[in-house]
Amino acid sequence: MPVVRCDPLLSATTTILQAAGCGENEAAAIAQHLIDANLCGHDSHGVIRLANYVEWIASGTYFPNRTAVSLLETSSILLLDANFGLGQMPAETAVLAGTKKAAKSGLALVGIRNAGYLGRIGAWAEIAAAHGMASLHFVNGPAARVMVPFGGSDRRLGTTPIAIGLPIDAGNALVFDASTSATSVGKVQLAKNMGASLPESLIVDASGRPSTNPEDFFAGGALLPMSGHKGFGLNVLVDLLTGLVTGGGSSSDTTRQGENMLSIYISRDIVGSEMAWRTEIERFSQFVKASPRVGPNAVRLPGENASMQRIQRRKTGISIDDKTWSTLTWTAASLGLDKGILESASDEVNAP
Repeated sequence: MPVVRCDPLLSATTTILQAAGCGENEAAAIAQHLIDANLCGHDSHGVIRLANYVEWIASGTYFPNRTAVSLLETSSILLLDANFGLGQMPAETAVLAGTKKAAKSGLALVGIRNAGYLGRIGAWAEIAAAHGMASLHFVNGPAARVMVPFGGSDRRLGTTPIAIGLPIDAGNALVFDASTSATSVGKVQLAKNMGASLPESLIVDASGRPSTNPEDFFAGGALLPMSGHKGFGLNVLVDLLTGLVTGGGSSSDTTRQGENMLSIYISRDIVGSEMAWRTEIERFSQFVKASPRVGPNAVRLPGENASMQRIQRRKTGISIDDKTWSTLTWTAASLGLDKGILESASDEVNAP
């Protein structure tokens, strides 16, 4: 299992995306998003997805270098159509626009439809927090049917993730990021790559029977809802609300891939001063974390583990499973690139 340094892997990923057809800025933005997912411990949303981007571009599923078009704009509302462009650039446009509107009006609602894969949704809450804004993000994909409805047995719904972020101070935020399914497709793929079994209650096989074998998911199985009927209910409402407000639609039998994101941005100014905001979060955090531990780890609030992982992996490197590494090497070669761009990234791990 190769262990690679962040910067060389970022450079190699950017080069591969440019060779696939992305412009310099777009390639850099997508690469940064993927590598940061690895850095903060979400390997299921990191470079394991790079080959998908190349395939999407080659097949015409999503298109590089497209600019999102504004469909509706007021002082506090913005609706964008990404026209099936790769997701990171239009999502960044939407987030920055949302934070600017919220800074002026206190609240902002921003929707984006027909985007390519939007990646780790918590990243968008982190960017909003870095601009001093609290935010909520809801995502669906009408054709991304990978989850069974509660009480059902076949794929009808997407993972429909949610992210919520609260800024604390410069560089610090509380961020919750989770799918409404019991796990993500990327985590099932990672388990398959590593020949590992899944915990119980995450997937079913093609007949709707519980399974711990990741192969069963890719053979027509499906994900289960998070927490049974509770996750199912949350999934349904997020799917419908996001589809209705963005105009991008909700889960259906369509085969046209695309993701929609509905975001709400909240300025700290509408609830008082920045100091009052930070003081309350710090008081609350201390109160919750004072609970006596029952295991080896102390209580951690949402986002703290990702921050710790990011610091650690920048020091020690990012572990990439052998299957993903082989796929990255093949992908680079398929674009006419020298495999040395990846080998140099793995060689860097022992550099001072």
